[in-house]
Amino acid sequence: MNIMFGNWTPLIWLVISLVPLFFMKRWINRHIQGLGLLLMGDNETATLLYFVLLLPGILIHELSHWLAAKLLGVRTGKISLWPSR
Repeated sequence: MNIMFGNWTPLIWLVISLVPLFFMKRWINRHIQGLGLLLMGDNETATLLYFVLLLPGILIHELSHWLAAKLLGVRTGKISLWPSR
């Protein structure tokens, strides 16, 4: 089997793994937002709930960008965590 795909095997497995994740991401995002809208009854409050649920991941993501820039000696700007309107 390895002879059949050769050097393409890792790329094929990457694509096979990422396609379901892409659709799962959309499904999860829609359902979290929909649940927030059902619970809160207000679009802005539902968006705030969605943001609060995702805040830990956003914080880690943005701080990793900041740390990488500092380690590479790149000048950094202001970190914005709050969603823009």
